[in-house]
Amino acid sequence: MRAAVFGINIPGDARGYVQRFFDLLQMFDIKFSIYLPLMKVLRDLKIESYTKEVFENEEELILKRPDFLISLGGDGTILEASTLTAGSGIAVLGINLGRLGFLSSVSKNEIEPALRALITGKYSISERSMLAVRHASNSLAADHLALNEVTVSRKDTASMINIHAWIDGEFLTSYWADGLIISTPTGSTGYNLSCGGPIVNPQSEVFVITPIAPHNLNVRPVILSDASQIRLQIEAREKHFLVATDSRTQNFECGKDIIIQKARVTFSLVQIEGYPYYRILREKLYWGIDKRN
Repeated sequence: MRAAVFGINIPGDARGYVQRFFDLLQMFDIKFSIYLPLMKVLRDLKIESYTKEVFENEEELILKRPDFLISLGGDGTILEASTLTAGSGIAVLGINLGRLGFLSSVSKNEIEPALRALITGKYSISERSMLAVRHASNSLAADHLALNEVTVSRKDTASMINIHAWIDGEFLTSYWADGLIISTPTGSTGYNLSCGGPIVNPQSEVFVITPIAPHNLNVRPVILSDASQIRLQIEAREKHFLVATDSRTQNFECGKDIIIQKARVTFSLVQIEGYPYYRILREKLYWGIDKRN
C-alpha cells in the first residue's frame, strides 16, 4: 500500500501522536511520501518521518500514485487537501489534530485501528459534491472549487451589500445582508450551520443558500437541487466584493455576474467502518449529552 501524507501545521501537544503515526507507517511497511511544507514542520519538531520522498503540488502527488492521502490536522486541513485531490480519485483519510473534525473523523487516540482498517479494507469511500464558481464570461477553473461552501461577502465596508440571485435564469430575490453562503451538503455543518442553515446528509443532491445577517428577518435559507445554476450580481458601496471558496478568498468586481454550480469533479473521503455519519454528527454536536432530556 502507498500513501501520501498531507498537513500544514502540527500543534505542539500532538507531537507524540504524530511520531506514533509515522512509527506505525514504518511498522506496517506502508510506503509513503510527504507534502513538502509538512516535511519542514516535522524537521523543526524533530519528528522522525523515515522517508525523503516528498510532493509539492497536484501533479507531483498524482505521479506518486498513492492509494490514499492521509491528512494530519482538522477539517481546514482537509479543505486544503481537496485542492490537490479533487477529481483525481485519490481518497482522503482525516486524522483529527484540531478541534471539531466532521471530515477528519479519526481521533488522535484511534490512529492505529484506523491504519489497520485501511490495510484490511474495512472502509468505504464517500464521494462528496463540490461547487465551482466563475465570472459569467469565464470557463470553470480548478482553483475556484469549494468542498464546503462559496461565500459572497462585503469588502472594506461596514455597510450591507445587495445580492441579486437567479436560479436557472429565474429571479429568486435580492438579499440585503452582510453576505451569502452557498453550501454543499458536506459544508452544511460549517459556516452554513453557524448562520442558521440546516444540516444536510452528505449524500443529498442539493445545495443550501443561507444569508449572513440579513436585514429582513423573514429571509430564510433555501434548499435547491444541485443541478441548479446560481447567478449572483452584487451591488455595494465599494467597487469590489469578496468571494471565498472554502478558506481561499478572491476579489470580484461589483456589477459583474458570477455563476455558481455543481463542479464536474468530486472529492473522495475515506470512512472507516464504525464511524457512520450520524454517530459523528451526534458526538461532535453533543446531542443527547444533556441528561435533563
